[in-house]
Amino acid sequence: MKVMPDPLTTTGSDLYDPMTKMLAAPASGDGVQLTTSPFELGPGEEKFACFHTEIPADGEIDVRYYESVMANGSHHFILYKNDGDAAPIGTMDQTGCAANPTGSNWVYSSAQPHMDLKIPEGVAIVLGSRQRVVFDMHYINVTEQPLTAHVTLNISFAKGSFEKAASLVSYNSGIFIPPHGMQSVSGDCMPGRGAKFFYMLTHTHRRGTLATISRGLANGQMGEVLVKSTDWEVPQEKKWLKDPFITFQPGETLHYACDYTNDLDQVVTAGPSADTNEMCMAITYYFPASAGGSCF
Repeated sequence: MKVMPDPLTTTGSDLYDPMTKMLAAPASGDGVQLTTSPFELGPGEEKFACFHTEIPADGEIDVRYYESVMANGSHHFILYKNDGDAAPIGTMDQTGCAANPTGSNWVYSSAQPHMDLKIPEGVAIVLGSRQRVVFDMHYINVTEQPLTAHVTLNISFAKGSFEKAASLVSYNSGIFIPPHGMQSVSGDCMPGRGAKFFYMLTHTHRRGTLATISRGLANGQMGEVLVKSTDWEVPQEKKWLKDPFITFQPGETLHYACDYTNDLDQVVTAGPSADTNEMCMAITYYFPASAGGSCF
């Protein structure tokens, strides 16, 4: 899945070479690079893998920028905090990660071969010393040749003083699209008081025809559409890297909605497979982290 970047912002750093599609590591002291173990996919194979590792930095980790590269065949990956993980570093499970996509363990995700998340000046995402993390990876080989899959992620450090940021992510479990039928699902997230949002992205699978993130007004009506995606492979991402950020008045919600058309002879429900399941997600980041928020 490729993401349509916000035309008002730039994507990528000088560490990424678009010709070779390689991502160089940050300079010592500026950040760290994580690379998963490679794994093989046969022609037409869909695979979920979970790679266990840690961020090799002592003391509080203050992140100002994420940038990632996925090998051919990628659908998406999610980076989760996994405090207390007992699996040896470098372990690869072939069943995906058992993590809550809406919980506080969400760190970063990518839905295209090269993607980044820039955080506004004076803001940082804070992680723990030697933070244990897992890469929850989803790959589909649509070619007739074997593929070798892996993910490379750069984590660049913030310097100086900053406000802490956090994520607010929805997941709709009510998807039940009848065979050759249609369905619309929606939900709301309640932003915390004083939250300033700087990033929003939608996520569906191949039967998603429309996905939006809107402002739900206190009177129950729909307000401004903040993000609108009509192509599941090229969903729109929006970034607000300086004031004015997106804020919500008391009683307003962050409303997400998805429309689907099912071309299969079977019911499609919520789940991880891009071929036989669907998702409806709003992926957002805000600061200060203390503002909090919840999705329902």
